[in-house]
Amino acid sequence: CIDTFDVLVHHSELFSAGVHLVKCLIAVGANVILSSRPEELASVKIDTLARKFVSLYLQPYDDEEFAHGVESHCKAFYRHSNLSPDEVEKQINRLKNLVGLGRPVKEVCLNPLTLRMLFELYAPNEISEDVNSFGLYTEYWIAKVRGDKRAGSNRVANQGRDLSPTVESLAALILSVGTPSLNKSQIAQLLASGEVPEADISELLSRNLLV
Repeated sequence: CIDTFDVLVHHSELFSAGVHLVKCLIAVGANVILSSRPEELASVKIDTLARKFVSLYLQPYDDEEFAHGVESHCKAFYRHSNLSPDEVEKQINRLKNLVGLGRPVKEVCLNPLTLRMLFELYAPNEISEDVNSFGLYTEYWIAKVRGDKRAGSNRVANQGRDLSPTVESLAALILSVGTPSLNKSQIAQLLASGEVPEADISELLSRNLLV
């Protein structure tokens, strides 16, 4: 499985290497899974890589997928907490019930991305039943960009430096170049301009907000 293949599309050398790797894997009989945003994958001629392929699109969780997803997230994010296995099971059932009742948290629970954000933000504490998409993104920004809340930690969100100006500069550059990622040379140019400090880039990497 090659995750986030779309990132390679915007880097010619990496993209060529990625396509070559896929061709080699298929040539020796391997089954290959690529995950990508639809827009970038449209520029890849999949039919030239494999004679048989299936396109699957990530949709909101159905009931069975959500049940499996929430169980996996609870067990992973509460693994190092003080909760007993029975208490973790109660959290699993609580979230299932909240979704079944149509509480505001339902919309973020049924989306794979926002479900993970939800656990990164709240674990190891109990997840709020009233959070919605807008509130989640706002709280995530406050906790992860303005503060330094680490997944699965009780660390107070306002600890750490506020990196909002640097993140906003990076976002503006991403919009200007029209790609979902930046390469090293683009970041180096931004650093050379003096617009963002190098320490902020290191801190964003430490917080897993840059990879």
